[in-house]
Amino acid sequence: MKNDDKPPGSGQADAPKTPLAAPRPLTWRIMVLLAGLLIVAAGVAQWKSIGWEISGLFGHPRPGDTIAWHRDFSKARMAAARLHQPLLVDFWASWCYPCRVMERRVWSSRAVHRLVEKSFIPVAVDMDSSAGKKLALRYGVRTIPAILIMDAAGQVRDVSTTMNKRQTLRFLEMSLRRLVRDVP
Repeated sequence: MKNDDKPPGSGQADAPKTPLAAPRPLTWRIMVLLAGLLIVAAGVAQWKSIGWEISGLFGHPRPGDTIAWHRDFSKARMAAARLHQPLLVDFWASWCYPCRVMERRVWSSRAVHRLVEKSFIPVAVDMDSSAGKKLALRYGVRTIPAILIMDAAGQVRDVSTTMNKRQTLRFLEMSLRRLVRDVP
């Protein structure tokens, strides 16, 4: 029998001359795709905070700019004594990430803003300034952000640090209640 008489596909004459390469595993492609999706998902989750950081670079108004913060501690203390209101002192620095988060998420809240404007004399103390460093030493501030509640005489009544909006509202309300209760 000749090779021509064999049915197709039954002999060695039909075998390919080069072996077929096995399909390459897609594992690395899947891993790269998953990593890219995770990066995109993280960016989407953080967009709110990243967006404010980016917009701040271009001079757009930031939500924390709504509270009329005093920058001079002694003038704010005189205003507190004159108006018989407590001081809300926020120790912060431009390089402090938790301070920026509080500015964006806490101080920009309408509820916090209303309570602060109605019941406190707010003063922001920049820890990068020499006056801010002196005040921090005077009041024992070692970490920032630090929030101090002082009575009109300048006596520290309550101290706290980084908080979310709900915790800040509760802290401010409790501080006001204690101040009212302690007034002779």
